[in-house]
This record gives sequence, C-alpha cells and structure tokens, in this order.
Amino acid sequence: MTEELIETYIPDDISIKEFFSLNKNAEFVFFSTNAQKNYCHVKYKHSVFLVFGKETRGLPEELIQTNMNRSVRIPILKQARSLNLATSVAVAVYEVLRQNGFENMEVTEKLGINR
Repeated sequence: MTEELIETYIPDDISIKEFFSLNKNAEFVFFSTNAQKNYCHVKYKHSVFLVFGKETRGLPEELIQTNMNRSVRIPILKQARSLNLATSVAVAVYEVLRQNGFENMEVTEKLGINR
C-alpha cells in the first residue's frame, strides 16, 4: 500500500486567517529568518503544516511575533541574506522525515544498510 508522504497545500481561494481557523487543532511551524529557534530543536509530529512565506519577503513579521514559540530558522552563513525557498522547504521536509524515521522510504535497502 502506498502512503502519501508529503502533501502540499497552497490556498488561493481563502485567506491565511481562514486557513488557520479551519485547521485550528493542527500543528504549525513557521519558517523565518527572523525566528530565534533552530529548526532542528523542534520535535516534529508525523502530520504538521510547515509554513513558508514568499521568497522575496518571507512571512509577515506580525505572524512570526504572535507565533514565536512555533517559529524556527534554518542557520545560514552571516554573509548570506537567506536560502532560496525551494532549498528551505527541502531542508525542512527532510528534517520532518528524518525525525519520523524516513517512514515508507527505501533508503536503507538500496544502500545495503540494516536498521
């Protein structure tokens, strides 16, 4: 049986406030260069919404300030302004998958490694 590992959802017909309201019992983690907590210092559940802003301006500062306990950053070199959005999403998704044991992924068998 194939299980969907990752679902993407980009609401275009509702506001972000409506989206949060519809999913008020869900876990959200907000990614921002303005957050203080390292993304690796979070325990990710199997089912979590990873929230990223636009590549050009990120998430609204107000959203980060009101959700600081659920906001994280990916460490980067001081001279870099930010990572591009696709790279940030890939880093975050793989951290969630790693913490959940790469469930339903075939990496160990192909590498000849036993769990």
